[in-house]
Amino acid sequence: MPVKMVIDCSIAVNWILNEPGRAISMRLLERWQAGEIVLIAPDLLLAEFASLLAKRHRRK
Repeated sequence: MPVKMVIDCSIAVNWILNEPGRAISMRLLERWQAGEIVLIAPDLLLAEFASLLAKRHRRK
């Protein structure tokens, strides 16, 4: 049975943006795609992600 792991916004952001720690996030994504692990995300993940992108857009 695959291991279940809870992810937060910082992991999901690294799948899209090149941030420090991206290699670890990408490895989690690869393991999920291979069926080795199950990723669980909180219901607020999309809202957190949108908020983070909006803040970064305003700053740059």
